Amino acid sequence: MNGEGAGKAGPLISVIVPVYKTERYLRKCLDSICNQSYRHLEIICVNDESPDHSLEILQEYAAKDSRVKVISQKNRGLSGARNAALDICTGEYVTGVDSDDFLEAGIFEKAAPFLDGTVDALFFETNFVYDEGVPPNPGLEEYQRLKYHGKCGLSLEVVCAGPLSFWGKIWSRTLIEQYLIRFPEGFIREDNAFFCMFAAVANHVYYLNVVGYNYVQRIGSIMHSDRSCIANARNYAGVWRHLFDFYQKHGIVEKSAELYLTYVFISYAETVLDAAEREYREVQDIFGEFIGEQDLASFFPRDYRILCMHHASRWKRLWVTRHPHKETYRFLGFPVWSNMYRNGKLAYRTAWWLRPFHK
Repeated sequence: MNGEGAGKAGPLISVIVPVYKTERYLRKCLDSICNQSYRHLEIICVNDESPDHSLEILQEYAAKDSRVKVISQKNRGLSGARNAALDICTGEYVTGVDSDDFLEAGIFEKAAPFLDGTVDALFFETNFVYDEGVPPNPGLEEYQRLKYHGKCGLSLEVVCAGPLSFWGKIWSRTLIEQYLIRFPEGFIREDNAFFCMFAAVANHVYYLNVVGYNYVQRIGSIMHSDRSCIANARNYAGVWRHLFDFYQKHGIVEKSAELYLTYVFISYAETVLDAAEREYREVQDIFGEFIGEQDLASFFPRDYRILCMHHASRWKRLWVTRHPHKETYRFLGFPVWSNMYRNGKLAYRTAWWLRPFHK
């Protein structure tokens, strides 16, 4: 492997690779980065106290390629590893590659012409690679697919159509450092907070509709671990508190409130989707508590999303139940009517057993 060598023209891109227990996948990941035709790279690999042979592999690559830098630290999790790399990287742009994934050949060379200072980030397409025993996930594949093409302003519609991952994108480090954007440590889905912090202060992104990232689906990865609805709710509460603190620090709460509430509600609806009845109200309590802390109701009075994330007060529980997008009113346990919320609008629906009396 060579160092920078020929083809140095273009911005320096810092590639962040957090490493923990992925020795089976690590060589393929590093080869896909080091062998890119675009050579002007800084490759920062963070060994997050991995108990396998990952560190030896990293040191081997660092000895062969001067662009590879290895950091070893006490285990801080994925967020801590990325943050450690962000603290020392020097590139004009930053991207991430998880150490069990790999890049498509030539992706940086295809992306570089669009990193001209007029866009704050560039997104490229993702290919899913399934390990043996992992079933395909068409829904996740559709979610990761880019919905726009070319240069776009970051309207709420554009932001909410994009996947929230840190990888598969190239970010302006100038903006990251200007606002000191970092990942919340101690949580999963930390990408959500990073993306929403960046989107709140960025202006334009470029959607490059070319496959550049290979996302390996494997048993045992963070995204394939089982977590209870309660654990997921507490995790999301921590992630979104981190994001809200960022908005407060930079005085952009009012500007970002709609984006914030949109993603908080999405995470709430996702969490309660499979919740048992005994978990449902506790999830509502967790979300309702931090929504109340931030007084979001003052920005969105009577917004159905705020209502849905609070269970009915104790005396109302006898005749009101709340679920995402719906409040149901009951009499002696029988449903009477529901408030149905679709696309921010309210509609009333009489219970099925009362409809014949309306004819």
